[in-house]
This record gives sequence, structure tokens and C-alpha cells, in this order.
Amino acid sequence: MIRLSERQYAQLLAGKPITGAAKWGNEKTTVDTLVFDSKFEAKVYQQLRIRERIGEIRNLRRQVEFPIEIKGIEICVYVADFIFEERTDAYRNGAPDKWEPVIADAKSTATRREATYRIKAKLMRALYQPIREILSTAPRHRRPVGAKLARRKA
Repeated sequence: MIRLSERQYAQLLAGKPITGAAKWGNEKTTVDTLVFDSKFEAKVYQQLRIRERIGEIRNLRRQVEFPIEIKGIEICVYVADFIFEERTDAYRNGAPDKWEPVIADAKSTATRREATYRIKAKLMRALYQPIREILSTAPRHRRPVGAKLARRKA
């Protein structure tokens, strides 16, 4: 017997490949022909594009890889959602333009607590620079797929 969720059944009827649920309940979203892992990440991208158009930031790039290497051994790779240069406040006081690099990640409160992310964030701070977390204010609606439910005996 095969069990399908409503979403998987709809995919089957539409002739699309059947895929599993995303771990955190996020939905792939397309903006400007670019595919994002979540609606929130797409929203952050749109906000950053506006900031780029008005001159607050420049050189916006997404999904940039940073190798985490220690003593010549590659431990892992951190993929930043966005990197860009941000204008400092010094230019408002008559100083020449100064731009600072920013590594930014769109995070929900749940994904921010993941052990793997926390370790990679610490490694990034030690080897490159701190990650600016852009946090979602959306409430968490569901548990991640595969999460164990705590059961109490009555």
C-alpha cells in the first residue's frame, strides 16, 4: 500500500514528479526567474534589490560559497544566501563613501537553532566575518518532517 499526502496526490494528478515535503515546511518560490528555497528568502531578495536600486547597497549576489578550511583540510562549505556591500553612515557626515562587505542569511527562528548552522556560523565568524541574520517574524506552524513528538503517559 502506498500512502500519499494531498500535495503528493495533486502532483501525481498533474503529471509532475512526486516529491517529499520540505524539512521546515518551506515552499520553493520563483522571482525574476531565480528560484529561492522559501517565500521568505524571495521576499528578502526583493527588499535587497530595492535597496540596491536606491544606492544603499551594491554588488548584490546570492548563493555564494565559502569554503571552511582548517590547516589545509576542507571541513565543509558554507553557502550564504546573499552577499553585498553596504554603505556606511560616515558618508552622511561629509566623509567619502565607504562600503563594508556583508554576508547575510534569511533565517526562521527554527532554522537558526539548527546545530549545523550554529557551528558553521561560528566558523564563518572565525575565518571570514560574522553572518548578518535576517530573521522571519512568521510564526512556526509545523514541526520539521521526521521530528519526534514527545509522548507522555497519562
